[in-house]
Amino acid sequence: VEDESILVVGEPGAGKSGTLHDVVDLLFQSNRDVIFFAVDQISVSSIGELQNALKLEHPLNEILEQWSGTTTGFLIIDALDAARNASSGRVIRNLLSQITDNGGRWRVIASIRKYDLRYSLELQHLFMGAPPTSFVDSEFTKLRHININKLSSSELLQACAQSPQINELIGKANELLIELLSNPFNLKIAGELIGEGLGIEEITPIHTQIELLDRYWSYRI
Repeated sequence: VEDESILVVGEPGAGKSGTLHDVVDLLFQSNRDVIFFAVDQISVSSIGELQNALKLEHPLNEILEQWSGTTTGFLIIDALDAARNASSGRVIRNLLSQITDNGGRWRVIASIRKYDLRYSLELQHLFMGAPPTSFVDSEFTKLRHININKLSSSELLQACAQSPQINELIGKANELLIELLSNPFNLKIAGELIGEGLGIEEITPIHTQIELLDRYWSYRI
């Protein structure tokens, strides 16, 4: 991202937001210029309203233009797909367009779900280019993006090493459940159900996220 703006994609629960938070921490530790916000926390219909929502004294686009510096600056936006209304989405996309088109020192890192990127031709146009790493979603090979993969087998084994109950669950799970638990969010939900006292034998028949969330709703909500 020092060279080009990128999208961070992945299925819901894969860890896009966590990845962005880690990136922000690393950049702050390096004393880099960073602006970070989440789209699902704001509802705006103009750049002026965005200014107020972010508690800024001047419009964000003007701040970026006037913010002097000799190194790359980063505008990091989480959850492009979570705009509360069409106006918010349009304001954010216009802001991204200004930044990616002006050739200045600022770069964008923005997360979005695969489904929403698939149907946003505007975002596809803004981020057209070759993926910068091997972490690629085969559907977006012509877009500058990084794909947050599901947990690998070795990463699941790390979770098993930390929890005897998770180790037992993975050991008894069929392929469908293992695929489901390879999503960090789903693995977290399963762990919380076990913590609530739900037996391993009650979780192993689950094969879909809907079934997992229904069970979570019954026990936790």
